[in-house]
Amino acid sequence: MRVLLCLLGALALSACSSPAPPRFFRPPHEVPTAAPLTSRTLALGPTTSGQHLGDRIMWRRSDVEVGFYDQERWTQPPARFVDQALSDALFVARGLRRVERGGLALSVSLEAFEEVLLPKHEARVELRVLLVDGEGAALLERSVLATRPVASEDAEAMVRALGLALDAAIEELADAIQAAAIRG
Repeated sequence: MRVLLCLLGALALSACSSPAPPRFFRPPHEVPTAAPLTSRTLALGPTTSGQHLGDRIMWRRSDVEVGFYDQERWTQPPARFVDQALSDALFVARGLRRVERGGLALSVSLEAFEEVLLPKHEARVELRVLLVDGEGAALLERSVLATRPVASEDAEAMVRALGLALDAAIEELADAIQAAAIRG
C-alpha cells in the first residue's frame, strides 16, 4: 500500500509540473565598419541547408550520432545567420556591390552548425561555396570548416563559441571570394 501511495504521489507531482519553456538564442555578430564600394558586383542567393538545421539547436557526440536539445532553440534558422554575416562581410566590410543577377554569382550551403561534445567540446560551422562568372564557369569552389572551444557547459557559452566559429568561417570565405572576384 505504501508503494502505491508513493507512486500516486509521484504521478500527482509530475502532473502538476509543466515543462520549462523553450529558451531562444542568437549567436553574437558585430556589423563591420563600412568600406568604400568597389566596381565588382556580386549576386548572392540565400544560403541553403539541410532540414535538420532548423530552429532546434543540434549537438553531435560522434561522426555518426547527432541529436537536438528539447528546450534550446535558435531565433531563426542558422542559414539566416550565415546570410547576414556573409552579406556584412562582402558588401559592408569589403565594398562589393550587390546585384540581383548578372556577373558573378555566389551559392552558399550551410553543412554544419552544431555543438560537438566529443572528443573535445567545441562549436563547429562548415560552409560550402560556389562562385561562378557570368557564363557559369566556376571561379571558386571550396568548403571551410571552423571550430572554436566551448568555455563551459552552459548554453550561452556554446552559442558564443558558435558565433566565433561562424565569424572565422565567414572571414576566411569572404577573403577567398574577394580574391576570386578580383581575378575573375
